[in-house]
Amino acid sequence: METRTLSRPAGAVALLGRLTREALARFRQLTGHEEVRTRFSRLDTYRQCPAKYQYRYVERAVDRAQSDAGREVSPHLSFDRSLHDVLEQFHRRQIHAGQAPDLGWMLERLEQVWIRRDYDDAWRREQACGDRDAVGPEEAAFKQNAQDALARYHAWWSTAGLMPYTANKTTRLILGRVIVNATLDLVAYDRDGRFHVFDFKTGKRVRDPADIPHDLGAGIQYLASRDLPRVGGLVDSFSFYFLQAGRRVCGSFDLANLESTRAEIRGLVRRIEDGDFAATCGWWCRRCEFRGRCEAWKAAPSTVLAPRTSADVKPRLRLSYSKMSLFDRCPRAYKKVYVEGVRQKPKPFFSFGSCIHATFEELYCWDGIGRRPSWRTLRRMFHETWKLHRLGYANPEEEEKYFKEGLDMLRKYYQRFVAGQPFRKAEAIEAFFELPIGRRGLMNGYIDRIDLLPDGTREVIDYKTEPTRRTQEQVDKDMQLTTYFWACREAFGYSPSKLSLFMLYHDEKLTTQRTDRDVEGLVAFVDGVCARMEAEVEYAPKMNKYCRSCDFLHDCPQREAVLSNSGLRSMEFD
Repeated sequence: METRTLSRPAGAVALLGRLTREALARFRQLTGHEEVRTRFSRLDTYRQCPAKYQYRYVERAVDRAQSDAGREVSPHLSFDRSLHDVLEQFHRRQIHAGQAPDLGWMLERLEQVWIRRDYDDAWRREQACGDRDAVGPEEAAFKQNAQDALARYHAWWSTAGLMPYTANKTTRLILGRVIVNATLDLVAYDRDGRFHVFDFKTGKRVRDPADIPHDLGAGIQYLASRDLPRVGGLVDSFSFYFLQAGRRVCGSFDLANLESTRAEIRGLVRRIEDGDFAATCGWWCRRCEFRGRCEAWKAAPSTVLAPRTSADVKPRLRLSYSKMSLFDRCPRAYKKVYVEGVRQKPKPFFSFGSCIHATFEELYCWDGIGRRPSWRTLRRMFHETWKLHRLGYANPEEEEKYFKEGLDMLRKYYQRFVAGQPFRKAEAIEAFFELPIGRRGLMNGYIDRIDLLPDGTREVIDYKTEPTRRTQEQVDKDMQLTTYFWACREAFGYSPSKLSLFMLYHDEKLTTQRTDRDVEGLVAFVDGVCARMEAEVEYAPKMNKYCRSCDFLHDCPQREAVLSNSGLRSMEFD
């Protein structure tokens, strides 16, 4: 007797599925258990500014013209997407072929997927370049960084002892009726069958491993990865892999960390459902595409950068010394950068200064063998750090000139202040502070280095790489050093006995001191600058020593006067 398998017609199956989904949706609506779907990017937007979340995801109020005008033009986004595309294809190919492609294959894929949007717009305008295939200095530097990053990653992956399980995989974290979608850059497994989750980062800043268990995005990815087939509870670690630094930063979660992640998600969803969409203002406001409709921006555009989390700092202007000094030097340049949000072009002296500072950071955190790092060690630090700071150079010859200048600076510094002397690690590197100051200011900044001296007092160190020279009188009156003295006293509870400026280009160290009277002068200066910021309407240009290197000189009313003034020089090396 013939046996036949009975099956429902396809139409009946589809109808049954639709009726089931409708019934579940109706049940959830009646019982108050309606399903909520979200993802980390949305939750992160809400954490940053609930009003922005409302405009973007609730009202879906995207004014295309305004959005395009307010969109932050950033080559970093194209750089990020290009690297992620290459790594996804690299790991998917290994999954299917059983063997990882070589570096040449990765570099070929980079050429194929390279996203050219947002590179060198300013360069093309200046050169009147109509050829969209022309590669400017900014794009060339980013592509070189991408090639170097892929080379470092390939070398690391070849010895990591891991096999890819899935790449660029979308999965979900289910917390009752809340479903959080998550995209996992890479899930790999080791020889013991344990799984490891990776999130690729393309920025220069390397996170501390201790941050990972408290990072909401990392927690969501870690929990969501356990919903993948075969993975379950076998997730051994979560890692950020920093492509530009070539470093894997690994962390793990305990039960308390995971519960904290779940509680934060539920809390954010609850606030969204309660309609809590009050604006949270900060540095991001000046680049927000919804400024035109935001009531907080309309009400107080001059103070919108101040934090709104404390009654003490709510009405204050958020300041840094560089922001304040730019306004004092040239209101027109200040308006371009901080009011209009014009992105400054990469310049060789910016990359050079960042590289030198990062090298000193490594030097004075040194934990190697011996009493002091050798000149060979410092030179290696500089070589490695240079790879992460290559933007802005017009050509290889210019980059080589700066590289040699930096090496010479460090050699002279080493001979004078390290070789043959007792070596001490810094007490603090890049010490951050954020404090109310005067009637209207909220000052924040980073102090390059703080040393604990043998007599128990402290010395503040600030590095300068620019070619301009300063006199002892200028250093004695320098407001930035006064700001650091004030910050140490107010934030860290001590008054430095010395404040020193290293002018590395000239191989000079100038030391000064500060008193309470100097702090009184600083407060008065800040109050004056704040008052002028709030009252400013014209933003007139003002000639200063940085004019020849200004991004906005080409259409400045003072351009002819600047170019004819032989007393002004560029910040670039001769």
